Amino acid sequence: MSTRAVRKRCAQYAVDHDIGLLNALYLLKKLNKISFLHIPLLDYIAAHAGKLSIVPTSGIITIVAGFSNANYRPPGWETIKEEIARNSTITTGSIPWIRYNLELLSLDIFNPQLLAHWLNPQALEANMARNVLVDYLQLTELGQTLRLLYGGQYQGAYPAKHYVEKSVMLMLQNNDHPLLKPLEFAFGGEEYVSTQVVTEQGHVLDHVIAFDADGNPVKQCVPSVEGAGIRLEDVRQQANKL
Repeated sequence: MSTRAVRKRCAQYAVDHDIGLLNALYLLKKLNKISFLHIPLLDYIAAHAGKLSIVPTSGIITIVAGFSNANYRPPGWETIKEEIARNSTITTGSIPWIRYNLELLSLDIFNPQLLAHWLNPQALEANMARNVLVDYLQLTELGQTLRLLYGGQYQGAYPAKHYVEKSVMLMLQNNDHPLLKPLEFAFGGEEYVSTQVVTEQGHVLDHVIAFDADGNPVKQCVPSVEGAGIRLEDVRQQANKL
């Protein structure tokens, strides 16, 4: 029996034998760590949504991660979502708070009180002092999500510019571009493809190709700034001149 089959069998055993919410959450936590999805287990947990108020902090984080990773909305999701939201304000310093906030937003659970706590500039500076590289990437993603998807609702602080710049610098270190040569071949040469293009929000786009009004690719002569890539705005301005 394969490892995947064993995991699936264990998860199904938990459902079939009605092991209870807390035991199910313990199992889900283990499965989350290896990115293993089991929809019947999520359905089982969802059926116990009325008991979320007795679930410890770690259990709420586990539930949020499980449904976010699976991108799954079970029957009766709106009721479940309300219960999760009601119990989602977790400010314990030891939690993976950036990922937790991202996962909440991926479930369309917007908690301004929670965001205000974690994105307070002083608290943010203290938390980022650990200088964990993945934190910069996830923090920038959190800021992007708030600006682009929740800009009309979110009134709090955003990550400071230097955090975003650090994230961009880290992403620009990736020199693996397997699609570059095929794109250059398909669209007429290297002058038609801009690589590592940076948006105002801190996204780093692998490649950008500009087209004229007739749908033809156009040459791009946008210089990159050392350590900062090519700005998307510069690509747009050049394309608008054509």
